[in-house]
Amino acid sequence: MSELIRVERFITYFSVKDEEKYMVGEINVDAIPIEKLLTIVKAKEDDHLLYDQYPLDQNQLIEINNALPKKVEFDLEKYEYFLEAGGIYDYHLKK
Repeated sequence: MSELIRVERFITYFSVKDEEKYMVGEINVDAIPIEKLLTIVKAKEDDHLLYDQYPLDQNQLIEINNALPKKVEFDLEKYEYFLEAGGIYDYHLKK
């Protein structure tokens, strides 16, 4: 049995030249409050906490970068960017 400890949000990026679309890397964006992310990314009706994957355009990336304490260089000619969420779990079995 596992227990959800927290949810982390990050930007994943994929090479636009790679036909298989393997992930090249990820950037943690937990420094940005969910309330701010919701002003940048339009959430789906049933996903008010941005758990799904959302493609990011240049304007959204600029807004996200402005909200990050450490700036990131985004290259839309080389990569496609997505906002994603992932759970951090405690996998210790409880007896």
